[in-house]
Amino acid sequence: MSASWPLDWRKIEEAGLLALPARYQRRSSGAVWRASGARNMRNSSVTLLAPLVGSPEDFLNQIKTFCAEQAIAPVLRLPSVVAEDPASAGLENQLEACGWRAIKPSLVMVRRPEPVSVQRHVKGGRLEELSLEAWLAEQATARAEDPQSRQLFESLMRSAGPGLRTWAWHEGRAGAGRSSAVASAMLFDDGLMSGLMNFLVAPSERGRGVGRRFLEALLMRADRADKPVWLQVQADNLAAVALYQRAGFITLYRYAYWCPH
Repeated sequence: MSASWPLDWRKIEEAGLLALPARYQRRSSGAVWRASGARNMRNSSVTLLAPLVGSPEDFLNQIKTFCAEQAIAPVLRLPSVVAEDPASAGLENQLEACGWRAIKPSLVMVRRPEPVSVQRHVKGGRLEELSLEAWLAEQATARAEDPQSRQLFESLMRSAGPGLRTWAWHEGRAGAGRSSAVASAMLFDDGLMSGLMNFLVAPSERGRGVGRRFLEALLMRADRADKPVWLQVQADNLAAVALYQRAGFITLYRYAYWCPH
């Protein structure tokens, strides 16, 4: 079964919560309160999913208290669809007046599945499904981060839902040339749609078409299952945004993280 089009932003938000687990999570005041301390701000922040009821200043103080209790930096994740709701009129201006600022503006992009009949074979490499442990090893090799953050991320990913599948891309044919992976990513299938996350190309391979070939191969799998795909990307990552647009993705909504000055 496939999700109806256009996709519901709330369902994408819920899928993101499942795909990126948190050490602690609760819901109250129209928001999801999450804490992990990992590198991903999505699972160590407060996401507002409904128009704010009450004083923004009181809400921000609640965020500060929660984050202090969880030993994480105070962060509010605000989707544009919430900020632009008439019931939230002026919310962003109020946040700025309270001394908070927006960082990491990002896009949530979506793509409709293409008919299988128009698909073509991706030449120049091969797709391999990895075990979670093998995928985590690939990600660790490609990322430079401190051991504590890496261990926490790996622990959280081991608790992800059953829809998680992890992939790697190899350039060339099997048994001919390089055998090590040059890119890796994960697809999270919630039964209605697939979320593409942690799409990572080795620095030494960027600018060579590896990302395009890997993306095409992953999208072909989603198309065969007749599943739309969603992803998140920072708005200033122009190369990645252009890659996704060429593959048929459009922007559904935006979000930013808000932090005290």
